[in-house]
Amino acid sequence: LSAERMKRMRNLFILPVITMLVVVGAMPIGHDEAKKQSHITFHVKPGHLDQTHEISLDHIKCQFSFRAAHAAHGEEWDMLLVKEGGHGGKYTCTIKDLDQDPPHATFLGFSAHMFGAENDHLESYDIWNHEGALLEGDDFIIEGNTLRSDTHWRLSGLSKVILACT
Repeated sequence: LSAERMKRMRNLFILPVITMLVVVGAMPIGHDEAKKQSHITFHVKPGHLDQTHEISLDHIKCQFSFRAAHAAHGEEWDMLLVKEGGHGGKYTCTIKDLDQDPPHATFLGFSAHMFGAENDHLESYDIWNHEGALLEGDDFIIEGNTLRSDTHWRLSGLSKVILACT
């Protein structure tokens, strides 16, 4: 065989192998469904009355309501609602302060809800201020699908709330 013909045969063999490696490498490993998500950002501003922000995904709605004071620069906050898994999967809503620098807004009261949760019940929750995670009894209450400040909320610097449900 001529050198030119050998080169063409080699290219005919190598090209499909490279194509197969690229296609197989681009395919996800396993059978996990892609995560679905919904996302917004908003600013916490003092001087307003109650403020409410919400996002929805499928039949689940995550809502965050609050009244704030002392947010001199209008902190930027983020709400992300993610569904993991297929039918009957878990929904997680993360509400967090993107502006970690002081001064931090003082929340005179807040509530976070997961409407559409199975049995109107949260599967799990976490809450943080800028010093760390809060423990049960740290001036917040869980009621069904709601995490809210209690009537004598006195912790400033709320930084993150996570709610999860199915």
